[in-house]
Amino acid sequence: MRITCTAVFGVTLVVAWVCFACFGDFNLYVMYPDRKVLKDVATPLDRMLWGGPLALAFATVDTAVLWIWQRLRGIQLSRPARSDAP
Repeated sequence: MRITCTAVFGVTLVVAWVCFACFGDFNLYVMYPDRKVLKDVATPLDRMLWGGPLALAFATVDTAVLWIWQRLRGIQLSRPARSDAP
């Protein structure tokens, strides 16, 4: 079984999106001149919407780095051959 760039991208995208949505701090902090801090809490929908583009960027960079690293090692990531299919 070969690992494809599409599979790596998909798994990384889903995992990163879940991590950004669950653990990301998308709250808004405003500091006024009298040193009072106002915290506006992000809703779950805000976390999912902001986590998507961040996860997409992370998955793209991660897959590109993997692809470059495999090219430097002389291994090509490709789609599985017909003989590898079940």
